[in-house]
Amino acid sequence: MALVEGVPEEDILKIKQEKITDKTLQSIRTYGWLPDMFHQIIRGAKDFLQEVIFKFKLPPRPVPKIDLQEWKDMQKIMYELQGQSREIKRTQQDIFSLKKQLSELRGLFKGKERKSLEGRIELLEDLEKRLHKSLEQIVKREGYPNVQAFQKVYNKAEELIIEYNEELRVWKNQTEQKKEKTLEHPKKASVLEKLHRY
Repeated sequence: MALVEGVPEEDILKIKQEKITDKTLQSIRTYGWLPDMFHQIIRGAKDFLQEVIFKFKLPPRPVPKIDLQEWKDMQKIMYELQGQSREIKRTQQDIFSLKKQLSELRGLFKGKERKSLEGRIELLEDLEKRLHKSLEQIVKREGYPNVQAFQKVYNKAEELIIEYNEELRVWKNQTEQKKEKTLEHPKKASVLEKLHRY
């Protein structure tokens, strides 16, 4: 029961050592083998352990509201989409740069250069269209109708993951505090110490 409630095994073994083994040895040395005394020692250890269990009772570990594997898969898709988006931006910058060069090209004998620039712009615009199409294909391949639908689902999933991580952080802090408190067993003053004080 103590293990199920989250009491660390080391604590349970320590209690067993201190409250049963040590006390039994001390009792046998002092009084000899007395079965009734042994039953009292066991009862005392059991009561002490129940006290520890009661103090230790941990809150249940939070459970994510989304399948973590599904979230990892969505992150992979998002990473792929972001890579594609960066590629589109680069292509658009190249197109813009070439169009600027084309607009600055003046003179009668620049026909060849003009044709070359127009050809490169055309190729890049074609590439840009294909990259845009592949954005849609990435999400459709994963079962989403379009990028917008995927983005909505991704944003909601991200909110749930952030919420879960926060709950998990709070839970870990609570359980650490509980563990520290249970390890600090209140030291009971012995009868001799009390007599000395009086």
